[in-house]
Amino acid sequence: FDRLIRRPTECTRTLNEAGSKLNELGYSPKIHKKSNICNFFILNEEGKRLRVTYDGKFQVANEAFSQRELLGLLHDNPSRFSANAITRPITQDFLFPTFAYVAGPNEIAYLVQLKGIYDFFGLEMPVIFPRFGATIVEKKVSKILAKYKLEIHELRNPEKILKRLAKEKIDDVFDSFRSEILRGMAEVTRQAKSIDETLIGSCSLARGRILKAIEALEDKIASKLKEHDLVLTRQIAKAHSNLFPYGDLQERQINVLEYIIKFGKEFLRVVYENFSEADYGEHVVIKC
Repeated sequence: FDRLIRRPTECTRTLNEAGSKLNELGYSPKIHKKSNICNFFILNEEGKRLRVTYDGKFQVANEAFSQRELLGLLHDNPSRFSANAITRPITQDFLFPTFAYVAGPNEIAYLVQLKGIYDFFGLEMPVIFPRFGATIVEKKVSKILAKYKLEIHELRNPEKILKRLAKEKIDDVFDSFRSEILRGMAEVTRQAKSIDETLIGSCSLARGRILKAIEALEDKIASKLKEHDLVLTRQIAKAHSNLFPYGDLQERQINVLEYIIKFGKEFLRVVYENFSEADYGEHVVIKC
């Protein structure tokens, strides 16, 4: 914190420069901060963290501090200082030197901007080790995927699947209907052209409106089919909640103990075998 007070905006500048380099390489930086942001908080008497900015003086809520005053506060009451998202990993690695850190995709995208911050504090940045990820597909879910010929990623949007599957049941009828309409409109257009070529535009406009009305009718019928097909709805909902609990990845919502209790030690063996063959950071599908 002493270094952050003495060089208040250097970390932010370093962070944003790393973000600019990522932009030049075609990547979107995860973090960007205003140039006057200081990368620490000060706690008030209630323990609430207050943001600190620097524009010649340190601004903390409605109070302004000189560098000397803030260094004095740090000396007298260091417990009032707290790291933010940028300096938290540095604080962690200063207290507990870390050789390697196992990180997920979002963490890696964030950590890649911090190398200069570690250099600022004279710390060696840990080796970033991409963690494995997995989607567990149980037999009951595999059957649903096979039955409806679905890919796992499609289950992220169950409503879209239900609509598509319902539409497939009436595709043949509406394809035939459209073909007849298009043939009829072609004949009407031919006759209209023979009378007056300026009528072609009106025919084209009418054709577009008719096709749009047919599409709206098809969507409405498909929606009703989806409502009436309770078996389909339940099965898709079951697969969705299993593969994407609460609309999120399993690894973010389900504790591994749930699978160990359900499948026993065999589950650990299967996971180990899959990860042994996977590349670092790979997301694998494991069928149980």
